[in-house]
Amino acid sequence: MLHEVFHNQLVLQGKLVCDTAVRIGTGESHEPAGTGLPVIKDAFGYPFIPGSSLKGVLRSRIESFVRAALQGRRGACNPVGGKVDWCVSEMKSEMRPEDLYEQTCLVCRAFGSPWLASKIQICDAMLADRELWFGQYQVRNGVAIDRDTQTVSGKQLYDYEVVPAQTRFALQLVAENLRDAQIGMLFIGLRPFVRREIAIGGGRSRGLGMVELQWRERKLFAVNGELDRLFRFLDDDQGAETWTSLSDEVIRQTYLPAFRKELEDMVKEGSEPHA
Repeated sequence: MLHEVFHNQLVLQGKLVCDTAVRIGTGESHEPAGTGLPVIKDAFGYPFIPGSSLKGVLRSRIESFVRAALQGRRGACNPVGGKVDWCVSEMKSEMRPEDLYEQTCLVCRAFGSPWLASKIQICDAMLADRELWFGQYQVRNGVAIDRDTQTVSGKQLYDYEVVPAQTRFALQLVAENLRDAQIGMLFIGLRPFVRREIAIGGGRSRGLGMVELQWRERKLFAVNGELDRLFRFLDDDQGAETWTSLSDEVIRQTYLPAFRKELEDMVKEGSEPHA
């Protein structure tokens, strides 16, 4: 079965550099002093970007790309809609796991669904270079706008906290048992982060949230049916010898074509994702 055997592991590490100020809020503050809309912080008071926020943006980006190539729910369903919008709208007790997986859409097979565990884990992006951080939060002012008159609504002023531009966060993504096409799909989804074409968090219409992904390491381990490779991977002292570094050229020549071919095959086959 899909998760019963360990085949490979992909590890991606880098830094998310804030091109503009970023705001990922926690709702209203209950502190006696300070802004009413603070950013999310860890137990030590440092800002961070939740892995769930990053994964959500990445998944939605990939879904939009897949839907551009494929029509219908089999390419990318709507996981936040009602059950009628899911790729598997009805789960019956007599369904075999193989049948359930066969009906699951391309994106859910990698990112997970209510009935299928995700292959991809994104850690919380913690603040990098903590020794250079001295609580440089910025507080900005806002005003509520009446959508009908497009004027100030009852002089409702408020302020909100942001993390300033050039703040750096450490990113780590770990995935297991991805096929070549799924690795290609993942790098397609990450490309807008590298190109500074995507924003995260709140206030994006105000120009907040633009980030740039700078790679530090991209590596892949595959068992390839070799017991010696598996044990060298499990040995902390020698595991590094079994990893393959993924250069831009390798990604372009191996994984992106595999993803493109899968999309082309699905178009020919009537949007049936590969097993």
